[in-house]
Amino acid sequence: PVCGHITLDGKPLASALVTFQPEGRAPGAGTTDEEGRYELLYKRGVPGTPIGSNKVSIRLKDSPAKEGRTLQERLGSQPAIVCEVKPGPNEFNFDLKSAAK
Repeated sequence: PVCGHITLDGKPLASALVTFQPEGRAPGAGTTDEEGRYELLYKRGVPGTPIGSNKVSIRLKDSPAKEGRTLQERLGSQPAIVCEVKPGPNEFNFDLKSAAK
């Protein structure tokens, strides 16, 4: 199982699609709630994502943000996020920062 909390500039990021993509396998994905919390689902009714290294993608479900800019435009060029999922419960929290305007 994988869960966590996502913030953008210290505020909860709601309605973001979170995807953990392991190499050569199906991804686990989830959506953040109003408090920025997410839980991944792998396959029908199976929580989490495959064990091992997973590339993490975070994007808004509705592409334009409230200010008219997409999440990727607000974040700018940032290094890829890779998480190592281990057996048992996993919690990964992400505090994203907007790029300089």
